[in-house]
Amino acid sequence: MPRQLNSRSIADNAINSDKIEAGAVDAADLANGSITSAKIADGAITSGKLAETYLTTTGDGSQLTGIESFTKSTSDPTINTNASLGDVWINTTSGEVYVCTNATQNSNVWRNAKGSGNIDFPVASTITADYNLNTDIGPSTAYDITFSNASDDIDTEFSWSISNISNVNVIDSAHPADDAYGTSATFTFTMGALEDTQATFNVNIEDSDGYVSTKQFGITATAQTIETDFLVVAGGGPGGGGYGGGGGGGGYRTSYGSGNISGGNSPVESALQLTPGETYVITVGSGGAGGYESPVPTAASNSSISGTGITTITSIAGGIGNGRKNTGTDGGSGGGGGSGSAFSGTAGQGTDGGDGRPESGNARGGGGGGAGQAGTAAPSGSLSGAGGNGLESSIEGSTATRAGGGGGGAQANNGQPAGGAGGGASATNHGTANTGGGGGGGCCLTGSSGNGGSGTVILRMATADYSGTYSGSPSVSTSGSDTILIFNGSGSYTA
Repeated sequence: MPRQLNSRSIADNAINSDKIEAGAVDAADLANGSITSAKIADGAITSGKLAETYLTTTGDGSQLTGIESFTKSTSDPTINTNASLGDVWINTTSGEVYVCTNATQNSNVWRNAKGSGNIDFPVASTITADYNLNTDIGPSTAYDITFSNASDDIDTEFSWSISNISNVNVIDSAHPADDAYGTSATFTFTMGALEDTQATFNVNIEDSDGYVSTKQFGITATAQTIETDFLVVAGGGPGGGGYGGGGGGGGYRTSYGSGNISGGNSPVESALQLTPGETYVITVGSGGAGGYESPVPTAASNSSISGTGITTITSIAGGIGNGRKNTGTDGGSGGGGGSGSAFSGTAGQGTDGGDGRPESGNARGGGGGGAGQAGTAAPSGSLSGAGGNGLESSIEGSTATRAGGGGGGAQANNGQPAGGAGGGASATNHGTANTGGGGGGGCCLTGSSGNGGSGTVILRMATADYSGTYSGSPSVSTSGSDTILIFNGSGSYTA
């Protein structure tokens, strides 16, 4: 049996690379772990002794350590390019290199490696603007927005631009209102027709090194409204015929003043918010016609303001005074009683009428209710009840009293006067036109009653908001910085 070759038969260093044919020893001839670092001399394995495929990795490269990564892209990073602090980004188109210096989710800051520094944006992140800020009416209204406080380490002048408008029905376009250079810039935004919807857009700032920083803003188009004060007075009711009660004053509603005006039953309401471009219908109520039997007294009519975007303001017509041949009615302010009980006013618009006295002996009517005071009941004796006082207002720039109740009717020369702008007793004592005053009750047994006065509608707004567009024949005047329209007949106003 031949002797096997073992390590004792081989002298130290007897076998070297010259004695081993290339490829004679492969991985299959080497036991696992037989070659250790102790058996490999320093520098013994060079790159020339390693085939290209011998050093490889599989999978995601997680077994390789100590290797720094970077991102190559044909574009620059943006504020929404989320990264880790210190990450590197190379633009393969421009050759610019960026480093992430603030790794906040969707608010990243990428610094140009040239050293141009970060660009700081204005603090605000959302802008809410009125749809029509100017007196212009309708869509496509221009609105200026200024962005300011841009700064970085070296520049004092920047180039500004707007991009990526998300909804052109909210923002039609945005163009520089100036040269759009410097630490601030103003852009003119042209609003579209869509309201109550937000559109987003990007503000871009570029410094002298070409570094662009971008931030997203939002703007919501909301309908502009014009605050407008009002006074709406309905037509006054007629008195009752033949010892009749006085007519009630027309319903009285207003936003001008404070509290319950003069202690009356007409609390001050909120001003109207009119929408530019909308037309508002003005209805002025007529006064009720007086009478006795043929014809009997007839009802007055309401006054109102109505239109898109507002709750209709309606003032109720004054009540009819009770008479020998007619039945009285409730109203804005109630009609006075003839030979019996009076009638009720409408809460928030007027007061009740006063009770009358029976016909036996010396009949007489109670006063009609007024906006500021209830009608007086007919006292004992020969006198009738006085009409309730109306209310004063200076909405038109001077003070005037409206919506008083008519005085009750009695024997000749014994009728009581009206309250405020109401009519006294007898057919000749009518409520004053355009004040909503109640008519006087009829004098004597068969006397006709007085007519109620017609109503009025008054609007008051800032002159800067006044459109000048109306129908009908309102009187137009100014008081201080306000414009006042007084409608003594029906018409309309376009805000």
